[in-house]
Amino acid sequence: MNPPGPLVVAETRGRYHIVNMHHRLTQATREVLRHAPLSLRALAEDAEVSHALLAYIQSGKRAATPEVVERLAMALERLAG
Repeated sequence: MNPPGPLVVAETRGRYHIVNMHHRLTQATREVLRHAPLSLRALAEDAEVSHALLAYIQSGKRAATPEVVERLAMALERLAG
Protein backbone atom coordinates (compact mmCIF):
# COMPACT_ATOMS: atom_id res chain seq x y z
CA MET A 1 0.00 0.00 0.00
CA ASN A 2 1.28 3.48 -0.86
CA PRO A 3 1.80 6.01 1.92
CA PRO A 4 -0.90 8.68 2.04
CA GLY A 5 1.47 11.50 1.13
CA PRO A 6 1.89 14.79 2.94
CA LEU A 7 -0.99 15.65 5.23
CA VAL A 8 -2.16 19.18 5.89
CA VAL A 9 -4.80 20.72 8.11
CA ALA A 10 -7.65 22.41 6.29
CA GLU A 11 -10.53 24.45 7.68
CA THR A 12 -14.07 24.10 6.36
CA ARG A 13 -16.85 26.12 7.97
CA GLY A 14 -14.99 26.43 11.24
CA ARG A 15 -14.05 22.75 11.41
CA TYR A 16 -10.54 21.46 10.95
CA HIS A 17 -9.74 18.38 8.90
CA ILE A 18 -6.58 16.50 8.06
CA VAL A 19 -6.39 16.10 4.30
CA ASN A 20 -3.98 14.54 1.87
CA MET A 21 -2.11 17.30 0.01
CA HIS A 22 -1.65 15.16 -3.11
CA HIS A 23 -5.41 14.58 -3.27
CA ARG A 24 -6.02 18.34 -3.20
CA LEU A 25 -3.34 18.95 -5.84
CA THR A 26 -4.84 16.26 -8.03
CA GLN A 27 -8.35 17.70 -7.74
CA ALA A 28 -7.10 21.18 -8.64
CA THR A 29 -5.01 19.84 -11.51
CA ARG A 30 -7.95 17.92 -12.95
CA GLU A 31 -10.01 21.12 -12.90
CA VAL A 32 -7.23 23.02 -14.69
CA LEU A 33 -6.94 20.29 -17.32
CA ARG A 34 -10.70 20.44 -17.96
CA HIS A 35 -10.52 24.17 -18.68
CA ALA A 36 -7.11 24.39 -20.35
CA PRO A 37 -7.02 26.41 -23.59
CA LEU A 38 -4.93 23.68 -25.28
CA SER A 39 -5.33 20.01 -25.99
CA LEU A 40 -3.92 17.67 -23.38
CA ARG A 41 -1.10 16.67 -25.73
CA ALA A 42 -0.17 20.29 -26.54
CA LEU A 43 -0.24 21.30 -22.88
CA ALA A 44 1.91 18.29 -21.95
CA GLU A 45 4.44 19.21 -24.62
CA ASP A 46 4.62 22.83 -23.46
CA ALA A 47 4.92 21.75 -19.81
CA GLU A 48 7.53 19.14 -20.74
CA VAL A 49 5.63 16.28 -19.14
CA SER A 50 4.22 13.11 -20.65
CA HIS A 51 0.78 13.45 -22.18
CA ALA A 52 0.07 9.96 -20.81
CA LEU A 53 0.81 11.23 -17.29
CA LEU A 54 -1.66 14.09 -17.73
CA ALA A 55 -4.24 11.64 -19.07
CA TYR A 56 -3.74 9.43 -16.01
CA ILE A 57 -4.10 12.42 -13.69
CA GLN A 58 -7.21 13.56 -15.55
CA SER A 59 -8.78 10.10 -15.28
CA GLY A 60 -7.90 9.74 -11.60
CA LYS A 61 -5.45 6.86 -12.10
CA ARG A 62 -2.46 8.90 -10.88
CA ALA A 63 -1.99 11.68 -8.38
CA ALA A 64 -0.50 15.03 -9.35
CA THR A 65 2.85 15.85 -7.82
CA PRO A 66 4.07 19.33 -6.90
CA GLU A 67 6.61 19.12 -9.76
CA VAL A 68 3.93 18.39 -12.37
CA VAL A 69 1.69 21.15 -11.00
CA GLU A 70 4.58 23.61 -11.15
CA ARG A 71 5.37 22.66 -14.75
CA LEU A 72 1.72 23.07 -15.76
CA ALA A 73 1.50 26.43 -14.01
CA MET A 74 4.60 27.68 -15.79
CA ALA A 75 3.27 26.50 -19.17
CA LEU A 76 -0.08 28.21 -18.58
CA GLU A 77 1.65 31.42 -17.48
CA ARG A 78 3.65 31.40 -20.72
CA LEU A 79 0.42 31.06 -22.67
CA ALA A 80 -1.16 33.97 -20.82
CA GLY A 81 1.93 35.96 -21.80
